[in-house]
Amino acid sequence: QGPCWPRLYDKRRCSAVRWGGSPLGQLAHPRGGNRAILMDSVVVVGGGKVGCALYTQSGGQAQLVRRGEPIPRTSKPILVATKNSDLDCVVRSTPRELRGQLVFLQNGALGPWLNANGLSGNTQMLAYFGASEDGSIQDTGASVVCGPYAQA
Repeated sequence: QGPCWPRLYDKRRCSAVRWGGSPLGQLAHPRGGNRAILMDSVVVVGGGKVGCALYTQSGGQAQLVRRGEPIPRTSKPILVATKNSDLDCVVRSTPRELRGQLVFLQNGALGPWLNANGLSGNTQMLAYFGASEDGSIQDTGASVVCGPYAQA
């Protein structure tokens, strides 16, 4: 049924998902309905293997933000695919009014860090997939998504 860390969160806001295609197809629009988030309607922060794979999966339609670049003002979800050590910089670079749109795709429990930064209500994804240099994504197990963008 997935890793144990989601027990810390409201289970009604969490989903266990398998990719079977586009990772963003597993995230729901926070304003309700059955509108899934499309790959071309996101900002991806992080130019590593995962960030580049998400960008490649979008067909180049997602907006990719690399280290040191400003986070754009947008109404789109902002997927944070960086190392944990870069999270403070990402948050500082994100306009305050957009911080609720950050979706954290880090490995490991971020609860204490999210709480300390006032981001405990944000979407988190414990992703079980591998990203290759060529931009492909291999499903390696059920991922868990919690928060406003979790699939209902």
